[in-house]
This record gives sequence, C-alpha cells and structure tokens, in this order.
Amino acid sequence: MKRVVVTAVPPDEIREIARRVGANVGLSVIKRESFHCIIWYHVLISGPEEEIERFMNALRLSRAGA
Repeated sequence: MKRVVVTAVPPDEIREIARRVGANVGLSVIKRESFHCIIWYHVLISGPEEEIERFMNALRLSRAGA
C-alpha cells in the first residue's frame, strides 16, 4: 500500500519517528514546496497497511505534543 502525506515536518524528523516506533515503512520525499514562508513536504509512505497506520498514528501523536 502507498500513501502520500503533505506535512511541514522535516524529513529527518519523519524518519526518526518511523525508526522510534519500529514501523516497517518506506519513506520518500516526492516534492518540497514553500507556501507563505512555510516549507511543505510531500512524502510517499509505502508498506503494509497496518505498518502505515501505526506510523501515521505515531506521527500524529508526536506532532500533537503527546
């Protein structure tokens, strides 16, 4: 399964979150764009659906300050 997410989280931090949670996902930055002085990254996430969901949950929680 593949999913594209658009985020302001830097790619190094995204990779660290995936490593910390132990998610078996592939991460590729497709595009980097600037919009009103904010850098947005388009990141392709590939792997089994359960692993992507686990990674996305960890990403959501890490950005929420939990």
